[in-house]
Amino acid sequence: MSRLGLILSHDENDHPFVTTFAYEQGLRPLYEQIGCTLVEVAARGSIAGLPVMLIVDEEGLYKEHPYRNRAANDLAATLTGNAAYALNLPLVGHAVLLYDTGEDWRGFTSDELAPLIAQLEHDGFDCIVPKVA
Repeated sequence: MSRLGLILSHDENDHPFVTTFAYEQGLRPLYEQIGCTLVEVAARGSIAGLPVMLIVDEEGLYKEHPYRNRAANDLAATLTGNAAYALNLPLVGHAVLLYDTGEDWRGFTSDELAPLIAQLEHDGFDCIVPKVA
């Protein structure tokens, strides 16, 4: 069964968006998507009744030109109930949203992805993903 992760990023005009990437397990795909060599869990919570975790570059603030990821900060504020994320924008660079198993993480199944995307779109996130039946 194919599983997907969500990547929160922005385009060349600084417009935030959310899209998918194939993700089964492991750190290497996260390093490639985020563009880093060390990740950290920035926030945990639930969306559409699904346990999720937001993963970011552990050393993102140390990069030469870090960009403030508004989508990731807004989502972290929602997941944690901490408005400081939305106000201070501490999360930088690409971020990945995955299913939180409690012990680890994994990609979303298509059945999990559909309500997740619907909730993100309802909450005002610009999701550029194929509609899942």
